[in-house]
Amino acid sequence: MIKKIFLFIFVSLLAGCASMGPLSFLPQNKASDGYTIKHKLNKKYPGYPHITIEYRDYEKTYNERVEMLDNMLADDNTRANGLESVPKGGMVLIRIEKSIIEAANTDNFIYVLYRDGNEFDRKEGQHNLPYYDVGDYGTTWHNTDVLSIQKPIIDSVTLYVIDKMGGRDEFTISIQKNSN
Repeated sequence: MIKKIFLFIFVSLLAGCASMGPLSFLPQNKASDGYTIKHKLNKKYPGYPHITIEYRDYEKTYNERVEMLDNMLADDNTRANGLESVPKGGMVLIRIEKSIIEAANTDNFIYVLYRDGNEFDRKEGQHNLPYYDVGDYGTTWHNTDVLSIQKPIIDSVTLYVIDKMGGRDEFTISIQKNSN
């Protein structure tokens, strides 16, 4: 009888975890568009809530800006200013998921960029109210912030996303070298 109860609980837990997606709380390392991103969690604050990033290089950012300006029917002056302001190192989109609204506000975050062990940029998040969705496990609050990288990435940079309420995530963005 105890084995049947254990089996029932095990199968129930397994089914519940399966609906969560492919271990969504684990750090995600990805490779695409000529770069890799390695995510290292601060061991003091593992798991949910979590931070993810997406890197867009100069070329992709520039092309997106051209498309936006074309869509806006921008005049020549607006177009020139818009294209001149594209950051040479690209942009990082930072996605935040938290279980409470206050914690997902981007003014609770500091973004610090390092190259070769030296800090070269720091930005504090600005007040931005998050949006939410309601799922099987309750309400999740989401927010997005954008970090411009003014200098081109030659090899790699490390981005620290520091949560003022506790925790820190580390992301290393590396440019993949062509092997010709």
